[in-house]
Amino acid sequence: MMIDGGPGGVGDVIVYALGIRGRGDPDWRSMVERQLVETRDLRDRGSVVIGLVSVDRLRRLDLDARAAAACDALLDNHVAATGAIVDRHGELRVPVTAVSNAAVAWAWACEIFSACTRSGRTIAVDLASSSGRRNVTWPRRWRMRFHERSVPPIAPGRLGRDYVKALRATVLDVSTTGWPSVVAAAYRGADAMLDGGRCYLWYAAEALGHQVGGRLPADPRVFHLLDHLPDDASAGDEAPTGRDFVMAAGTDEPPGSVRWGEPDRLRRAGRGVAWLCRADLRPGDLRRDEIHVDPLWPDGDALVAVPGYDTRMAPASGVVGPVIVWAIAAEIDARITEHRRARRR
Repeated sequence: MMIDGGPGGVGDVIVYALGIRGRGDPDWRSMVERQLVETRDLRDRGSVVIGLVSVDRLRRLDLDARAAAACDALLDNHVAATGAIVDRHGELRVPVTAVSNAAVAWAWACEIFSACTRSGRTIAVDLASSSGRRNVTWPRRWRMRFHERSVPPIAPGRLGRDYVKALRATVLDVSTTGWPSVVAAAYRGADAMLDGGRCYLWYAAEALGHQVGGRLPADPRVFHLLDHLPDDASAGDEAPTGRDFVMAAGTDEPPGSVRWGEPDRLRRAGRGVAWLCRADLRPGDLRRDEIHVDPLWPDGDALVAVPGYDTRMAPASGVVGPVIVWAIAAEIDARITEHRRARRR
């Protein structure tokens, strides 16, 4: 997937995420107009370009015909024209475009797999182990693109819909069974900020680093990104203090692993740590000031069972993880806003 111009050649298929912009970027129309020039250039070089975008927003700005002409096809992310969740006061609370793009892209990938089976080819999918230590279902490190034997042809729409349904069920589980821990983490973060501290986000998933931390419009900017630890001693400069709260989000290894950014460093936060990970990867007994936020995705992460194939495909983590982080950010912001309004009364 591409969010800005880059290399492309004859026969390449490029999914170009149109309209993903940071706070300092030009207005949405200007940015999309520039990106459509880039998609035309990619097509001129022989690439097949699919524009991943809010079709509703294109239509409202009369850019739909221009986009259709500049791309080989448009893939609708079904996001409202605002690109964000709007509260009852008409204010933008949190962005949704990046999360929706990820969900649509994975559903589309499922349909690519299906289309290949109808041509007698089966894409090789990496194994997602029962321990959850491998959670990404890429082709096998690119060494093998197709299996020698093919699974039976899969009808159009089946795997993509299966992914969306399973993803929706997982998010629904988080919003019901898992909601108390989301609220608890948000309250802890809001209290830290109201007392002059910070909320830090430590993340293993690269996608979060491109979304959170004031990078997108409508970000309430409650989280400061906590960089991955380098090997030098200067990393201590980034350590949380006794007034701060940390959200540690997403790795497929137990929190005792150094991939969690040295748990002792994260635990310097005086307002505690919320660990976002599967229940079987939680850091043993939680300390008094720690919260476990279970994303409730299945063991191994992959959501879709493929008929005639021994490996499930299409992960939940790349969508559900950011959904939970944004939900906590929204709840923190709402609690702080409510507190400030109460003080003005």
